[in-house]
Amino acid sequence: MNCVKWLRSLTGGAPPARFYVVISDGQESPFREDKYTPPYDTDPRVHNLPVFNRAIPDLEFEQDYRSSVRAFPNLSDAFEFAGHCNLVNLRLLVFDRVNDEWIYNSGEVEKAIEQLI
Repeated sequence: MNCVKWLRSLTGGAPPARFYVVISDGQESPFREDKYTPPYDTDPRVHNLPVFNRAIPDLEFEQDYRSSVRAFPNLSDAFEFAGHCNLVNLRLLVFDRVNDEWIYNSGEVEKAIEQLI
């Protein structure tokens, strides 16, 4: 089962309404595949999230971003993964689906961070 079908199975067939994107400095933190890998694809490009300001080719993503940018449909997975990062360089973005468009939600970022600390 691919990751989109798996995620939809969690929400009764609907695509996830929210994603949490964790961004860290992958070169200075233990932000590796072997630390925490959920059973779905965490590449924000797979979910069409507007994280990057340009299209990122697969090779560039694997070399430059795979270890530092991850997207999660639930906060607990995002927190689990963030726990393996260098918290000094950590950023969290929250995107909500509104009419099939992903919108950055700064108010939810603050609420999520309050839950983390």
